[in-house]
Amino acid sequence: MDIGSPACFDVPELFIIFLIFSGKIVPWNSGVLIYPLSRPLNIMQVAPMAIDVLFPRPVFQTVDETDVCKRSRLREACLAIADKPEVKDRSKNNFHRVSTSHLVDDHLHESGAFAPLVDYVDKCSKVFLKSLGFPDSRITIDQMWTNVGEKGDFVYPHTHIGEAFMAGVYYVSCDPRDGITFHSDTDRTPPAEYNPLNYTTYYYDGQVGRLLLFRAETEHSTFPQEGDERIIVSFNLKLAEQG
Repeated sequence: MDIGSPACFDVPELFIIFLIFSGKIVPWNSGVLIYPLSRPLNIMQVAPMAIDVLFPRPVFQTVDETDVCKRSRLREACLAIADKPEVKDRSKNNFHRVSTSHLVDDHLHESGAFAPLVDYVDKCSKVFLKSLGFPDSRITIDQMWTNVGEKGDFVYPHTHIGEAFMAGVYYVSCDPRDGITFHSDTDRTPPAEYNPLNYTTYYYDGQVGRLLLFRAETEHSTFPQEGDERIIVSFNLKLAEQG
């Protein structure tokens, strides 16, 4: 059988690969001569390749379809808070261009109007916490505030690192176009085509009654508001061991 002419593979001197030919181990080093096989050697057969997707960024979502949180009462309470002069001033918070009680009153979870929402968040956060691998940990709301937006308002990309273990948002009133965008923490060169391996943002549309929970380090933002009214309640939760 004519096996043809020898092929020379120029490999760095200290780099040695062992190939198996007919049961014999052959050292492959600098300048070694290897005669071609009866069929071409497919590198995929020697070293299978795979792409692993690492480090999940979980977001818990559910919808309060039966209105256990009493949205009509919540809306009235949020509008009353937003009517305060110190809340109306949109220039006081570097992360918001929206009427927010974040720096004025972030203990709304202690108010009676927010009690049904507090209970709802408590139940859902325990489910999420267990899924994250903390079945025996206790988690409680540490801060709760409201954002009341009008057309053109938006929230800059930000995280809640240092403030909480988990954060969340509940949609009291909104236009479907006024949702929330989550961001990857990696700044990548935009690809020619987006696919599940390279996308850097994920968008949830605005849905009345929707509750979202996410780890505090998850960056998020909102686009300029398109609808006339967007009322949400945001909150931070801490593990009991965080103090």
